Amino acid sequence: MSITTTNNNDWHRVGILFALIISGAFVGRCSIADKNDSATLLVVRPEAGLVLRAEASRSSARLDVVPRGSIVPLIAEGPTETILEHKGSWYQTRYNAKVGWIFGGFTWPVAEFKLEGRSFSKGTMGCDPSTYSEYSETQNFDSDAGVEERYDSAVNLGDERCAGVHFSTLSGSYIRMPDQSLQLHFTRLHSGQDLENADCEKPADTRKKINLLKQFVPVLCQAPDGSQRQALWEKNADALWVDAQAE
Repeated sequence: MSITTTNNNDWHRVGILFALIISGAFVGRCSIADKNDSATLLVVRPEAGLVLRAEASRSSARLDVVPRGSIVPLIAEGPTETILEHKGSWYQTRYNAKVGWIFGGFTWPVAEFKLEGRSFSKGTMGCDPSTYSEYSETQNFDSDAGVEERYDSAVNLGDERCAGVHFSTLSGSYIRMPDQSLQLHFTRLHSGQDLENADCEKPADTRKKINLLKQFVPVLCQAPDGSQRQALWEKNADALWVDAQAE
């Protein structure tokens, strides 16, 4: 009976080969072409939509137009350029069973952050860093799938002493759709005035039952300093009012 021995150099070569096989497997799994297997989604922002092109170039053939608010997968990333002062990469995606390229400078990645207990002001809600001194809009989400949307604006009832805030509060519920967008269903409206001087006469509060649907997309948008911020982007520019009646 003979015994075969392996010296240290042989083991070293086997280790290198094993490492190359493993690293090659991981490189293959992490390649850009395999981004289709990830959960990366993009939302299309422009009102006119984005042209789906055969190649990553503005001169390439048009395959289709991806409408505003569409949520599409990120398959691969192409070259970077600046179009209309928006810098971004070309992204390969799929729409209407067609695979092509859209310019990523007019898209935002869809986020999957939790909404429970979150509050969004108008600035972050629409990816707009502006602040509003005369007007504000805030959405608050609670752990029971409830949502409240409040509008505040400055009011002066003909007398400087009677300055205050006009408020309008919508309340209802929300659900997350399969494409990660949000559907908000508001069923109550409460509006009125909060005046600084209690002696000032103010109109009676208004309370109504309503049926209002809105759609938003949780996104990671670019802040002026280059950082990303979590925000809600309104998918349907025109909300769908079904009815409104006195409560």
